Amino acid sequence: MQCVWHSTDLLREIMSFQLGVPYDTHTLLHALRSLVWDNADVLATLPPALAPIHDIFPAWFKVHGARGLKRMPFSIALELFYYGLYYGHLDVIRHFCDKLPVDYVEWHLVIMSGNVVAVKFLLDAYPDGCFFQTIERAIEHGHLGVVRALRAHGVPWPATAWKVASQHGRADIASYLDAYKCPWHEHWRGEVAEAAAEGGHVDVLRPVRKRGLILKLTKPLDHAMLILCDNCDGEFSMPHIGLDAVPRGAWFCRHCRPQITGALPEPLTDDDDDDDDGDNASLGSKKRHVGSESPKKKRRV
Repeated sequence: MQCVWHSTDLLREIMSFQLGVPYDTHTLLHALRSLVWDNADVLATLPPALAPIHDIFPAWFKVHGARGLKRMPFSIALELFYYGLYYGHLDVIRHFCDKLPVDYVEWHLVIMSGNVVAVKFLLDAYPDGCFFQTIERAIEHGHLGVVRALRAHGVPWPATAWKVASQHGRADIASYLDAYKCPWHEHWRGEVAEAAAEGGHVDVLRPVRKRGLILKLTKPLDHAMLILCDNCDGEFSMPHIGLDAVPRGAWFCRHCRPQITGALPEPLTDDDDDDDDGDNASLGSKKRHVGSESPKKKRRV
């Protein structure tokens, strides 16, 4: 009996009721009041700070539910609202959205959650409060469903949509951008290719290969310029196939070119038995005659 009365859990339980709240509520309140983040960089410092809250809140809410939210003091309302937004907890968002302002930080937190239902709830509650930077944030975190919801609500494309998708390797979102005619400007070509190259995201450029993108991949031991075949999506090293510059228009590999042009495959020389050759800059290039000497001129006697 002595060990029971002196157990830590029992003492905490008794002390928590001295404060007028159950022990689990006291623990949650203490964690919420201990939250610290940098307002100058809130979107980077707040999510890690909310992780301890997420270790406590789901079990607490399972016991206390929405009634427990009503009993929470207003002094921790902002912290709890931020938690609900970032983790897409619809009951928390619904409870606090009409009591606290919904502005830049709040929109970005709910976008980062990836919860389409929570995003649609805020769009219905604040139809004019969303802005185009939220789509950029959704692309960055790879939430295609959120991008669709924002576009359906009429939120315009951000100017950096293509660059963000390539920088973070969001191939599915790049396909969506291409299918739904996200604005594209020619001067973005180098920026998109460079952003994808830094992370080696070749698959991001597949949806936009018809735009003539060439990706430069940096590897530990070599540097290769890759070009994609417009028919089979095959990847070919430009130096390996003899291409010194980007060809204009569509480009097809040696295997696909006969199917597209209806021509016979070109014969290979002894020095050209690689995956492809470099005379594919244009489909109208002249064929080479391999293995036959040029005709000699007759000498007059």
